[in-house]
Amino acid sequence: YDVQELKRINVKYTIVGHSDKRKKYSETNEEINKKIKELLNNNICPILCIGEEKEEDDIEECLKQQLVTALLGIKTTSIMIAYEPVWAIASGKIPSKNQLLKALEYISEIAIELLGVKPILLYGGSVNEKTISYLEEIKLLEGYLIGSTSLDIDRLNSVIEVVE
Repeated sequence: YDVQELKRINVKYTIVGHSDKRKKYSETNEEINKKIKELLNNNICPILCIGEEKEEDDIEECLKQQLVTALLGIKTTSIMIAYEPVWAIASGKIPSKNQLLKALEYISEIAIELLGVKPILLYGGSVNEKTISYLEEIKLLEGYLIGSTSLDIDRLNSVIEVVE
């Protein structure tokens, strides 16, 4: 993407590190780090997506590896981190409350160590009208990345009603 074009059209937030980009374009954590720095230099808030590929992956190791490299040399209060387990995207499955809390606490701990501040934490992966009430019980979450549900206005409105 062209950061100058994003700036010209007044974009305030941009997703970086989404699993689709990592998979389809072999985007690395080092490339993501460069993009985050460029976005921050242009006053655009990055939304860093991180998450494990498979349910049985070592979550902490996977998250740490992504965070440490993607956030290397960055000190900012203007960043959001979206925990998006790849296995949950479009699957209808989401982590247990215990798994979610553990992952979010770990992300927060590592991010505070690296950034010096607690980031805004989001969740993505099968966020829909069926899962939103469950997700709203996770107090560490401050927002959501909504995929296919956002393409259906009735489904999206159902999610918004719960969140409001």
